[in-house]
Amino acid sequence: SSVGNWTFEGPSTSDGGGLARVDRLAFHPSNANIIYAGTPGGGLFKTINGGNSWVAKTDNLPCTAVSGIVVSHSNPDKIFILTGSGDDANGGFVYKSGYRNSGFGVAVSNNGGDDWSYCAPFPDPDNPNNNLTSCSGYKLVQHPTDANILFAATTNGLFKTVNAGSSWTAIYDQAVTDIEFGPADNNVIMFTPKGGVEPRISNDLGESYTNVPLNSINILRREIAVTADDPNIFYIFEGRNYESPDCDTLNILNNYIKKYNYLSGQIITAQGDENMLFSSCCDGNNGRNQVTYDLALAIHPLNKNIVFAGGIKMWKS
Repeated sequence: SSVGNWTFEGPSTSDGGGLARVDRLAFHPSNANIIYAGTPGGGLFKTINGGNSWVAKTDNLPCTAVSGIVVSHSNPDKIFILTGSGDDANGGFVYKSGYRNSGFGVAVSNNGGDDWSYCAPFPDPDNPNNNLTSCSGYKLVQHPTDANILFAATTNGLFKTVNAGSSWTAIYDQAVTDIEFGPADNNVIMFTPKGGVEPRISNDLGESYTNVPLNSINILRREIAVTADDPNIFYIFEGRNYESPDCDTLNILNNYIKKYNYLSGQIITAQGDENMLFSSCCDGNNGRNQVTYDLALAIHPLNKNIVFAGGIKMWKS
């Protein structure tokens, strides 16, 4: 393996017991110096000088866990954040140690994070007459052309707004970890329910959907990525239970990334590698992983051949 060329951007000191972690990043669409960083315990931070210094923006909100950030493409001073740390809702060390932060839903700022107001609460999928009192998030996305349409993937399901958060409807009633729009058709979405449930594909922004028949085994979590260089394809990164008896061979473990063509409905390829992409070792030679806790996939927006996959380590193809 080779070491990437990275530059540290801070912070390097903390008044607490550690520097914790950064789970989400979002960027101003026209000013590269303005970046937002979301953390699962410290809230939202903002830099206006490319990372040379950072300012906390959500200390006065009742939840300091940020699991999704949207900088509106129609007005970059308008910021949405999804609260609560879904990544900590899987048991394990963080949950058992009492660090999990449940959220209240979505908050919005109209002045770049200086002031905040609450969007409408999410409805309870099991009882639409009631609202959820707490909810932990995984991801928040905005429609590429209609700034009023947002989707929130949470531990309690997938929610949609068509009026910038004034009201929400429940699209799916189980935990959802990821969602992406189709690059060629923004009415197409794919979302991934938590665990081994097959991904769902919709061509009407979630009003109806069908299963994506990947026929994979022992899946714990999936992540999705898309690129304009391959506009009809959803790339799906599968995190598997390596301890399962059905996953005791490297050949099975190696079928990590699948490509789904939503126009034909076919899985056009399954890619393997000699490295186990969610391994804890730099040479990828063991199955130790944290796929329910950290799993990521990204593709270069202009070159479909450049793919980044992350777990405990990060890999590049």
